[in-house]
Amino acid sequence: MYLRKILVFLMLLCIKQSFADDKYQLNFFLAPSYENISFRSLKLDNQFFFKYSYNFGTEIKYYFSPKVTTNIGLQFNDRGFQARPEFITSDGSVQTFEDAVVNISAKYLTIPIDLHFNFQPAYRTEVFFGTGIGFGLLVGQSFKGRRVSEELGRPAGIYEGVSNERTNINWFDKNYVSWNFGVGISRYIKSRLVITINPYYSRQIDRARSLDGPLVYRDPNNIDLVVEPKFDSYGLNLKLGYYFSDQIENKKKSL
Repeated sequence: MYLRKILVFLMLLCIKQSFADDKYQLNFFLAPSYENISFRSLKLDNQFFFKYSYNFGTEIKYYFSPKVTTNIGLQFNDRGFQARPEFITSDGSVQTFEDAVVNISAKYLTIPIDLHFNFQPAYRTEVFFGTGIGFGLLVGQSFKGRRVSEELGRPAGIYEGVSNERTNINWFDKNYVSWNFGVGISRYIKSRLVITINPYYSRQIDRARSLDGPLVYRDPNNIDLVVEPKFDSYGLNLKLGYYFSDQIENKKKSL
């Protein structure tokens, strides 16, 4: 609750300040990504693996100075992973099949707040690295997958009910908090237009699963050891931006 209030306060403060000082840039972006969920340091034999996904949104980039900026935005993120479900066969054994794959999605509306440090190695070119946090609100969760025929087996465990149709689930928590890190390069193609390529990594720092969800590991040899998985995201932001500041534009031209 306190983190949510801090994020909203910082967002409103920076937006107000950027418009007041007329030193801001508006970006729109599309970000293909690879998404997964993991138990981090705990090595488990599970069937989770990366899925290809997408993200998009907009952000305001406020300049404290030409070398220090903060980005505040609104994003749509499709987190999740792929998995090979377990099936109970006719002889009672549990098996997985290569052609049976489930795509699990957790969709969030996210407010990221990042701090960037900028360097200018060449005219109209900017290199940066940055870090920050993001707060997301769950807007949908589902899985859709390919299953084997009923003659070969029926889904077992958490995959019970898997079908070729999209199925709503209740696996993930409604809140999502992440730590983000990225680097990038920007190129000014017009006096006010800029394109940016920004690889990034996003690591969830709160719990991923719903309290009623099945995604949890309990050590059979240690009843006190309960490990909850968290989302990992590797992506590439492709941004198109526009400056609304003569001061920043003239400053860059003088460098």
